[in-house]
Amino acid sequence: MKFTSKKADVDQVAEVYRQAYELRLPHVTNLHYASLGWTDEDVRTLAAVIRSPERPLTHLKNLNLHSNLIGDEGVRELIEALDVGAPALETLVLTKNAITNQGLHTIAGAIRSGALPQLKDMSIKGVGSAEEKEIVQRAFREQAEAAGLAVKPHDLNLNDHYKHIRHTNMS
Repeated sequence: MKFTSKKADVDQVAEVYRQAYELRLPHVTNLHYASLGWTDEDVRTLAAVIRSPERPLTHLKNLNLHSNLIGDEGVRELIEALDVGAPALETLVLTKNAITNQGLHTIAGAIRSGALPQLKDMSIKGVGSAEEKEIVQRAFREQAEAAGLAVKPHDLNLNDHYKHIRHTNMS
């Protein structure tokens, strides 16, 4: 049994799916793309969607990219896109990717410059060195204090924070 009988049917169904996706995308609050084997190229595509002025993700609060193959270039493009196209982002999970100290340095620099102002939770377990994670943690703390938020030490546990986030509904 075939889903469609003609190429025209396939094209029509694809167009209906595209239209439905574009209609709902601006209202999405959670995106979960964990364990998909995504690389920098895949994140580059996601970043293009996120920064699209026609369909900004103004309601996106949680983005989970846990256990992929995302590297430093992908992180750079992702952070730039999120800053422009996802202003409400609160949780970012990048645990167990191919991010090195350079990628962590990029994250710290973006946070210091005021990017991702609503970010409250970030998981970077399994990437980069402890020293670079401390730099990200310090940038996160400085950003929170500059915004007048009371910062507690456990709020900044970037190494093991995924335990808390894992129980959050990311669907």
